Amino acid sequence: MANQGEYRVVGAFEDADYAKRLEEEARKKEHGIYPRTIFVGLGGTGAKALLELRRMILERYGSVDALEGLAYLSIDTDVRSQEVSAEEEKKNPLASALAFGNEERVNVSVAFKNVVGPNIIHHPHIREWWDEAALPSDDFEVDKGAGQIRPLSRLGFFTNRDKIQDGIARAYRRVTSQKIRSNRVDTASKVRIVVVAGLAGGTGSGMFLDLGALIHDQLGHHETPYAEAFLVLPGPFSLVEKGQSYPKLAANGFAALKELNHYLTHPFEVQWEARATPISVRGLYDRYVVISGTNASGQHLHDVADCYRALGEILFLDFGAGPMAGWVQGVRVNREQYLRSAVTFTYRLPKVDGGVEETHAEQWRNAFASVGISKLVFPTWRLINKAKYELAAEMVGLMDPGRLGEIKVTITRYRDRFMFDCGFFQGVRETEDGRQTHWQIRDRLARQSGIKSGVENVYDHIRTFQDELVDLAESMFTEKNTPEVGEEVWKRLASLWGDPTAPGSEGDWPRQIRANRVALIQEVHQRLPEVVEDFRRNPAVGISGVVAILRDALELIDRPADQARYVDWFKQRRVRLATEMDEAQNAWKKRLQNAHRASRGMLPSVDNHQRAVRLAAEALHDHWRARVNELICEEGERALEGIRRSLSEQLTRVEQIAERMAKLQTQYRNLADYYATPPRSVIVDELPVPRDLGDLIEPYLGRQPEVRAERLQRLLDRGLRQMGLDTLQAIGDKLAGEFEHFRDNLAAQAFYALRGEGGRTTAFTGDADEAQVAFIERYSIFRVLKDAYSEDKRRDFFEQLYRKGLPWAQENKGEEIVTIPPTHGDAFVGYVAAGNDEIAVELLEHLQKTAETRFLPRQVRAHDPSEIIFYSELTAFPVYYPSEISDLRRHYQSLIHQTENVVPLHIHQDYHQFQPIIPFRMEQVARYQDAWSLFIEAQMLGLVCSLRMRAGDERRISYQWRRQVAPFEMQWTGLGPEGRLIERLMLESDTAHQLRLHVDETRDRFLGTPRGDWLYLVALADYYYHCIFPVRTVRGERESLGAMGSMQNLVCSDLRQQWRQKARGDLASHALEERVRDRLRELVRWARPIYRDRDQLVPTAPAVPANERLEEWGLIGEAEAAMRALVQQGRLIQSRNAQGKPVLCFARLAVDWDYFERPAAQPEERAAKAPPAGEAAWHYQHDGKQESGLTLDDVVARVAAAPSASHRLWRPGMGQWQEARQVEEIAARLPAVALPEEAAPPPVEASSASPPAAPPPLEPPPAAPP
Repeated sequence: MANQGEYRVVGAFEDADYAKRLEEEARKKEHGIYPRTIFVGLGGTGAKALLELRRMILERYGSVDALEGLAYLSIDTDVRSQEVSAEEEKKNPLASALAFGNEERVNVSVAFKNVVGPNIIHHPHIREWWDEAALPSDDFEVDKGAGQIRPLSRLGFFTNRDKIQDGIARAYRRVTSQKIRSNRVDTASKVRIVVVAGLAGGTGSGMFLDLGALIHDQLGHHETPYAEAFLVLPGPFSLVEKGQSYPKLAANGFAALKELNHYLTHPFEVQWEARATPISVRGLYDRYVVISGTNASGQHLHDVADCYRALGEILFLDFGAGPMAGWVQGVRVNREQYLRSAVTFTYRLPKVDGGVEETHAEQWRNAFASVGISKLVFPTWRLINKAKYELAAEMVGLMDPGRLGEIKVTITRYRDRFMFDCGFFQGVRETEDGRQTHWQIRDRLARQSGIKSGVENVYDHIRTFQDELVDLAESMFTEKNTPEVGEEVWKRLASLWGDPTAPGSEGDWPRQIRANRVALIQEVHQRLPEVVEDFRRNPAVGISGVVAILRDALELIDRPADQARYVDWFKQRRVRLATEMDEAQNAWKKRLQNAHRASRGMLPSVDNHQRAVRLAAEALHDHWRARVNELICEEGERALEGIRRSLSEQLTRVEQIAERMAKLQTQYRNLADYYATPPRSVIVDELPVPRDLGDLIEPYLGRQPEVRAERLQRLLDRGLRQMGLDTLQAIGDKLAGEFEHFRDNLAAQAFYALRGEGGRTTAFTGDADEAQVAFIERYSIFRVLKDAYSEDKRRDFFEQLYRKGLPWAQENKGEEIVTIPPTHGDAFVGYVAAGNDEIAVELLEHLQKTAETRFLPRQVRAHDPSEIIFYSELTAFPVYYPSEISDLRRHYQSLIHQTENVVPLHIHQDYHQFQPIIPFRMEQVARYQDAWSLFIEAQMLGLVCSLRMRAGDERRISYQWRRQVAPFEMQWTGLGPEGRLIERLMLESDTAHQLRLHVDETRDRFLGTPRGDWLYLVALADYYYHCIFPVRTVRGERESLGAMGSMQNLVCSDLRQQWRQKARGDLASHALEERVRDRLRELVRWARPIYRDRDQLVPTAPAVPANERLEEWGLIGEAEAAMRALVQQGRLIQSRNAQGKPVLCFARLAVDWDYFERPAAQPEERAAKAPPAGEAAWHYQHDGKQESGLTLDDVVARVAAAPSASHRLWRPGMGQWQEARQVEEIAARLPAVALPEEAAPPPVEASSASPPAAPPPLEPPPAAPP
């Protein structure tokens, strides 16, 4: 074949009515209708990109959850990435507002010691793909990330699949909820699932393939999901850690792309649980968007934060109001048809005879897209967010005016009134009626009811006894019984008193006083919140003022008795009352005797008696009042203990609310400061804010303090009312339980007040006739450009807008690749001219003059007049299109070929069989063809044999080259897996030359054997062409498109033709083909699987269904029968599908040298010399038992009795023990019995060159193949 060829594209192109369909699609979505969407962020890259999206939604719609029909799920192995640190919060005050909720996160942890290492034997579904080189050290902490180890990340997916599945289910339920009411949500279309992942690290690049399969498997039961993957290549991470980690990041990215490119055209087969049914998914995602580190104009993403910002802006574009989102979505929908056409690229190779052979050396589907976005903005959105937080901070300040310090001036007056309203004030206070004295604690403790009219407290009750004694004076004088009556009254008082110190012996008064103490404590406790609420609503007090009052009240009740009449006063008063009681009791006794003498003396006097009785009654009153007061003082101290607890509780509660208010106001101010600084961004070019812009909220609140306060109060009342918060208790509970929700909700109220509706707002005036211009509509980017910048400066702005907005995928020109397939692009420029049409025309003309054809922008209406958006998409390009691919490959090859320090890069250990990412150059195509030709010939001649890549590995195959280094000494040289082997034959000319010499020499030796001729090689080439590397096609099914051909098929075709020419000689064509058919009908006799040893693996190819065959072969039935015979004879292991059912597969075969090196007449001679049926010359082994001296009839009878079992024989003249059905004289006398697949006999060793005279051991070491 000539060392050059033509590269051509095969596939569909755009429909003629493309533009018309776009217009219709955009018209339907003119109001920004968007599909229900689940965003899934994998790893740190996915999470941070989605946080940027959430930031955009927060800034444009007032709150993160403002848009219905959206759900988020962040899946990460780095638990720290889900937590907002104090440092991060300080750097970005929005961090906590944007953070994912618990329902939106899946923290992946792996107890890898329980799964891999020695325990992997218990997890066969993991063992089949796990790379032991990925096993981390004992001190490795998976919760800090996957350590850039892709297999470890996939292990996390396997062991946390249930958690991930639950997270997806939660998100799906949210976006399909019946509660969605927004008319912007398209509930009729499929749920859209957007997966964002980085391919450089471990988590995202290790999980995104399995996640795509899980989405289809889990949600396919509800509806066929529409899944998109936004994949960030390693380029944006080139400067992370000063580039020290980039080689590993680049190699990871290349490995991930290699696998992804493979699964574009092959089914993704996986089994996540040991006992689960394996699944097979074709087409993991419907759309692949790659973000490289360099865009189409050569702009670079030097800061990874710019990458996250770009992703956030791109994803947000679908949810912006206005026709632009509809146009972009319309383009995307219509481009899908082109992407789904499975355009592939083929090599057209000139043949020796002058014809052209078309082959897919490999496939590169044009399944990838890239996007770009840039903006030129007047920072209205940044300023409205600054203003909203300033406004919210003032609203919080309005809730807490006491923080201004005015309360300190009049603290005493407010405190005394506060204590009085609570019901425990003792002392003198200023009122509107002047100074008044209050004894609220004493009076409440002394309170009585139900005694009799006029008796409201114990003092009134004592006075009734005083009055009764006075009223009895006349009778006592007449009866001369003053002492007796006085003692009776005293006893009655004493009975009301009882013994307060003895439980159960108390009188009515102590019981009432103590009950009053309990009631007082409860009343104060219940009244406190109401009083606090009244005082905090006082414009001069507020929450902080209440805190000050409560603190002062607590301090007051503990002051000394000479300063306040509370605890210490009660204590000191009890000492004085004890003296007063004694003095009053002594006076009582003395005065009672005086009254008695006045009634019975020598000169009895009514007046003197009455005067003495009155004085005695006063002493009686004073004594019992003092005694009651002593108990009241004691109970007053206890009451104050309870009141102190209530005050402290209220103080703690209000302090916490005040602290949260202060925290809230601080956060609002920090957020306002955050938005005061222009962000650094490659893709957003922000015009400077004029210095004379002034107070942003003054146009809405006004300048006068009373007007500002009135409008703020209107906003605050409405905001609190909408949240259902009428009291401080409710506000406190909200702040304590849902601080972030309260913060975001109040800020959203401020945002919508400024944002207005339809360009106007009435939130500040409350009157539609006094509506004000909304914040966004106050400023126009075009007006600023017109008034503040020259035409040359505007041209510079427009040029940067275009260059920065091109897709983040630069064409690969570093490789000597044949012509890159034509890509397709779309571009849009969105704006609202707002009366500045001349500048808009200038913009459009400049962009259309600058832009290349595929990025010629369409002008569409954007969301608002403050920004100009340039958005572009590049579609339908292959994986090797981005320019950074070459650099990724260089790092990949440097790590993948390391032998001393194995670096695990792949999550599929059969990656050696995957097609190369970058197509070959012309000279490489020839080397690639030569390599495959040499490899296939070496396999057919038995020089290159297969074996397991590792012990116990039942899937991955490696190859060895058998070379004779001495007359009786063979050496096996490892060539590696298939992909590495082909690469070596292409790159290592010495290896290829030596193998070619060996192949030619061995082929000549084969042709010199007693039975060898070209017809056998032609038969093998036919078998390989039709069975191992067939030409196949599937039409009409996007998911099942297969390869039209392959380089291997082309090589086999060339070998068939070349060897037929060698074999033809004088034979006619029909005679030649008849002899080839004869050879193929006896394939099982003269060919053997290419494994090195009987128990090793052999590569196989699944049988192509009849409806997928492009070429029919009349001998396919004979080839299938040969495979079944090899399985029946135990020479080939039965192939099974993912469900464990037997399937027909064709094994790669080589010539059986034992057959061909036997003299041509030997089989007939052996048949003639074979012992007759009656001669006892056979040795027989079955079911672990061995017999000798059996006749041929004996053996046939034993085999026929158990046809499905294994029967092994030996007789003189045979090399090794053989299966009975392999022995010609036995097989000829047995009926044809098809053995069940699962009952295939165990392997039988190959025969040796010189047969022993006695039976060899039953398990001899296998002889090396020639």
